[in-house]
Amino acid sequence: MNNIIKKTMLLAAGLIVFCLAANAQGGRTIYQRYSDMENVNAVYVSPSMFRIIGRIPDLNLPSGDVNLVPLIKTLNGLYLINSRDAGISKNLMIDAMNFVRSEKFELMMEMKEDGNTAHIYTQGKNGTVSNFVFLSLSGSECTFISLDGQMPEKELEDLLGKAIANL
Repeated sequence: MNNIIKKTMLLAAGLIVFCLAANAQGGRTIYQRYSDMENVNAVYVSPSMFRIIGRIPDLNLPSGDVNLVPLIKTLNGLYLINSRDAGISKNLMIDAMNFVRSEKFELMMEMKEDGNTAHIYTQGKNGTVSNFVFLSLSGSECTFISLDGQMPEKELEDLLGKAIANL
């Protein structure tokens, strides 16, 4: 995997901990469709787990400059699907892109390098981010991450700025 894709995935991992999505239906539906397939890695994190993590006094990104605890408490769920199977990855990418298009997500970031792509999408209104999706395709490997919850847009922007500055 290229260095820039790795950095983006590290950023996404940090974002996973503090980014949100209010409408988990798309993420949940995609998770349910793929999670029991062979050659698929699947992770679901429930609201209960986020509440437990939120009780940790300080939880920082590796740089130590961004405390994630206040935002973790607002997460309702995380759905992650990853596959290196070319056929599954192709279908996962199609389903994820259809979800993003049908729900009218805004492209927050796009990265392309040597045929590899990574996208971060958000959805929201009235100053609140209501959906977050990370989608990456690197060769035959596809990763889809969807989060649900609610978060003030200003807080998300501040945290993203700090996280990106620390890459």
